[in-house]
Amino acid sequence: MKASVFCICALACISFISTESVKIKLQRALSPTNDTAETCAIEIDITRDEFFRESDIINEVYLKSGMEERKRKNGCFVECILKRLGMMEGNEIKEGKIQEEITKHMTEDPMEARIHKVAHDCIQEAKNITHECEKGFAMMVCVAKATHHLFGHEEHQQSPI
Repeated sequence: MKASVFCICALACISFISTESVKIKLQRALSPTNDTAETCAIEIDITRDEFFRESDIINEVYLKSGMEERKRKNGCFVECILKRLGMMEGNEIKEGKIQEEITKHMTEDPMEARIHKVAHDCIQEAKNITHECEKGFAMMVCVAKATHHLFGHEEHQQSPI
């Protein structure tokens, strides 16, 4: 199950980050325990094959017809993780808690300010979404795209499907 948990808190999309030290710090800050991830995966009934990969997000595979259930499961998984980490209550994402965890694990890292901005911008983008699973999915997509761009991977954005 560890390998399938590529997205946590939408900031779980940190696996897209190419700078290894930043990636490790973010994973420590925002990743759930394996038990939490497994519990959420079981609760949501999501399989390894149903998780969207980075390329699926960047190439917007999720917009294709027939992806609704897969999107729902990915979003509900992110929502479950956020709630279990105390980063979401009801349909409200607790920005302060997320920013606190980023600060705790990225102090003095040159990327800290940029990561805080990504988190803030994505939380603001998802702010008015009232359905928790949809909010989780929106966070996942926003963070994936923002971190992909932030770390200079524009060369394979929006490739033809």
